[in-house]
Amino acid sequence: MWIAIIAAASTIISLVLACATPFPALAALAAGSRRKLDGLLLVGAAWVAAQAIGICIQGQTLDAEKAIWGATLLAGGMISVLAAHAIAQGLHRTGTIVRASATFAGAFVGFKAVVLVTTLLLDSGHGAFAADVLARQFVRNGLIFAGLVVLQRGLGTIGLPAARPAHA
Repeated sequence: MWIAIIAAASTIISLVLACATPFPALAALAAGSRRKLDGLLLVGAAWVAAQAIGICIQGQTLDAEKAIWGATLLAGGMISVLAAHAIAQGLHRTGTIVRASATFAGAFVGFKAVVLVTTLLLDSGHGAFAADVLARQFVRNGLIFAGLVVLQRGLGTIGLPAARPAHA
């Protein structure tokens, strides 16, 4: 149930803000309180929702390059989950703010590293690596991460959904 709620919230945020799916924010959120598998499933669910909206609602066409970019976003999301979980495990004895900040930064870097590889291979999408664009994306994802943490804590106060340890 947690995956469905957070994936739906992420999808709504993306639609309202007209921005890309916040994979680093989702990865960092999962790393803080869920099993790695939950994070991977969350990213997968958010990716499927984004693809469905893009193709079915926004009328995006699917060609080879768009399919490669779609696969890149999924791979980037998965790598961001793995990076965030590795950092969270390494910092399990640090304070919550330090751990959350580091897992978010690691998730963002992991995601962008995958996107950079595709950018270089396809020789397209270089604009996404301009300093101002990266800064905007980092701040936007950070704010979304903070909002999702608040949502998750709010859900926890009403008993929904039950938390699972991140290390399980």
